[in-house]
Amino acid sequence: MSYMEMEPKAGVSPGRSYRYYTGPVVYPFGHGLSYTIFKVSPISCQNLSPLSKSSNSGLDITMSISNAGERTGDEVIMAFVSPTPQHNSKVIKKLIGFKRVHLEVNQQAILTFSLNLSDLKFYDRDTLANDVLPGIYPLTFTNGVETTFVCPINVV
Repeated sequence: MSYMEMEPKAGVSPGRSYRYYTGPVVYPFGHGLSYTIFKVSPISCQNLSPLSKSSNSGLDITMSISNAGERTGDEVIMAFVSPTPQHNSKVIKKLIGFKRVHLEVNQQAILTFSLNLSDLKFYDRDTLANDVLPGIYPLTFTNGVETTFVCPINVV
């Protein structure tokens, strides 16, 4: 399968792979695997310092996860970043990290995701290069079934 067959085509295909697929998801990652309830809340998502293209800076995003159910369980939290509207890219999102955590009943854990400037590179069809453009990048945290929260990452 070539790269061109991965992209969505109007009336023909909704695209292939999570980076291009625009159709409805029948069975998302993690569907039906948990017998408990997890609660996730951001700790350091708001008021993040802008990232500068001139420095190779990064930032850490921290969240709290707790097992609020009646059984021990594992949860996987994934971090996806989407391109800014300024990018001429067909990519919808890309996975930049994930964490798996095992929690006993009523146990809580702190998860930290590190984001580097290079994680925000997307192929731009105008410049024909992988580049980080100034703007706001939505950073989505999810367990695959539902979006937990979105952090706006500002690049100047």
